Amino acid sequence: MKFWKFGKIIHCEPATHADIKMAELTPKKRAIAISMVDSGSKQKDVAKFLGVNQSTISRTISKARKGLFTASLKSKKRTGRPRRITTTMSKAMKVIVEKNPSMTSSAIKKKLGCNVSPRTIRNHLQKDLGLRAFKPVQKPLLSEKNIRDRQAFCQKYRDWTSSDWQKVMFSDEAKIVQFSARPQHVRRPVGERFNIKYVTPTVKNPPSVMIWGAITANGRAGLWVMPKGTTITAKVYLDILKDKLPVHMAVTKTTVFQHDGAPVHTAKLVKRWLAEEGITVLDWPGSSPDLNPIENCWTVLKGEVDKTKPTSANDLIAKIKVAWTKNITVKYCADLINSMPRRIRAVIENNGQFTKY
Repeated sequence: MKFWKFGKIIHCEPATHADIKMAELTPKKRAIAISMVDSGSKQKDVAKFLGVNQSTISRTISKARKGLFTASLKSKKRTGRPRRITTTMSKAMKVIVEKNPSMTSSAIKKKLGCNVSPRTIRNHLQKDLGLRAFKPVQKPLLSEKNIRDRQAFCQKYRDWTSSDWQKVMFSDEAKIVQFSARPQHVRRPVGERFNIKYVTPTVKNPPSVMIWGAITANGRAGLWVMPKGTTITAKVYLDILKDKLPVHMAVTKTTVFQHDGAPVHTAKLVKRWLAEEGITVLDWPGSSPDLNPIENCWTVLKGEVDKTKPTSANDLIAKIKVAWTKNITVKYCADLINSMPRRIRAVIENNGQFTKY
């Protein structure tokens, strides 16, 4: 069907079921409706032709006569409901949050002394100021010496390529605990607080295991599980190195060994043995888990073990070994080692402070 509008012929297809549900007419259909009504057609006939309610046609004609459409028959910008948060309040809110990022929306409301709901404050912070709430990352406290050491280390090895880092074996200890991962939030109906579906179980003195592990670009380099009741002393640590390093460094073709500055690692008998074996030790800066790629392995390992819901200390150990073998693959290890140049650059760019790794 054709209609004249502003000296042009307008074509219109028959209405579909989807068109009937539209809250407003498109500019094209508005033009048709106005043209038909101006030509003497009844509103109910126009509504039937366009497949909408007669009330929609009535509102369209009314808005057109009130000048609420632009020349192209688009809706003019509506003023909407007045904003509850003024420009002054918004600026004050931003200053408050920048000084105290952990302040709650209720505390912000009290600080401002305004008659605005905490929800409105949260929406404004997120949508208008781009200050969305996140769970803070937990990192070890860096002293000035830590920062200097990290900067010096990264400057020293900034030109090392992935091939250079593929000669290094990275090691570390980790503690794996039963039920280590706990949800921070749970969505549930009102009144269902103690429904077992929404309750996180806890146990007194949950089983835990201390492990030592190492990785290289060519894959895993051994896993050691501390026997119950054993403490890692310099002698125990040396026994681990004697058992793991000669074999795995030869198999993985690595020539440099990395461990942190823990007292048992820097004990005289450990240093003496490493020197006698001709093993080069990387001069590692303190408090630098973001530089050590094996830390990512511990995160994966803990998550996978937690999924299996270990029921005892022996079950925990068994599932740790399965997860270590199954999830810490050669490709995963290679990807981690090859990330070292990026980690080095990130520390340099952040002036020695922590990075995303």
